[in-house]
Amino acid sequence: MSSISDSTRKVGPPAGRRPFTLGFDPCRLRNLTRSIIVATVAVVLALSPPSSVVPTSAAAVVKPDPAPTLQADIRSYLAGRSVSASVRVRDLQTGRRYTYRSRVHHDSASIVKVAIMAAVLRRQSQQGRYLTDRENRLLHKMIQRSDNAATSKLWKSLGRGPAMARFYATAGMRHSTPGPGRYWGLTQITAADEVVLLRHLTRKTKLLTKAGREYARSLMATVKPSQAWGISAGPADTTSVTVELKNGWLQRSQHRWRIHSIGHVSGEGRNYLVAILTTNNRTQAEGIATVEAISRLIWQDLDPPPQE
Repeated sequence: MSSISDSTRKVGPPAGRRPFTLGFDPCRLRNLTRSIIVATVAVVLALSPPSSVVPTSAAAVVKPDPAPTLQADIRSYLAGRSVSASVRVRDLQTGRRYTYRSRVHHDSASIVKVAIMAAVLRRQSQQGRYLTDRENRLLHKMIQRSDNAATSKLWKSLGRGPAMARFYATAGMRHSTPGPGRYWGLTQITAADEVVLLRHLTRKTKLLTKAGREYARSLMATVKPSQAWGISAGPADTTSVTVELKNGWLQRSQHRWRIHSIGHVSGEGRNYLVAILTTNNRTQAEGIATVEAISRLIWQDLDPPPQE
């Protein structure tokens, strides 16, 4: 409430005399009026049911953190299955992270190709030059078609494991270890580190230039249709959703099939990075089904609040 102006209300009666009045004091009347208004408002609020208070805008609608729900859903889905899974999600809109055994190590299979691509792009920018025709051709083959021969050539040109170890350290991927010798597919990775890498591809950092980030994501957004499974299964309709991904699959005598899917999903009110790594799948088809089921759970649980 504003105070009464000093210039109009500080005049008083002569010393020793009581103030002359016509039966009311304007200040007291004003204070009495205010008291009546405050009391009336208090009564109205006390009698109003809670449901009468509604948000005045969409900003007032706050969706609870879905982390407990997502973890419970993933755990419930995997219950009774032989599959070992690791999941990491970063919501780029809220900054929240969602984790399910995200620091467990897995053989990378072809997922490592995204890191190799990033290392090639970083080398090119550090040398202050454009990609050579050979590099461009090999990168397209490695990401869009998952060509192993192209990967081996780029891996060798970088300096194999020692060079990738330096790249991982620079990128902040502290729990990733390059495969031995020419075995890039046996690089040890975690879901947490893969999301760190994806972060470098989707946000401005010192690792890559803007042109490099856009180049990498353009390749991941155009993988051949037969390899576009995995995290793309989250949205039921991808016409209004952009998916940039890379998948990996590898069969070994121990722990059977490794099936992985990483990337960036944006659209229909969602924008998140995700890495789903699985081991001990009995078949490749079973592994793909597992990754896609988890992807649908993530899409479902990150459903944005309705707009008012």
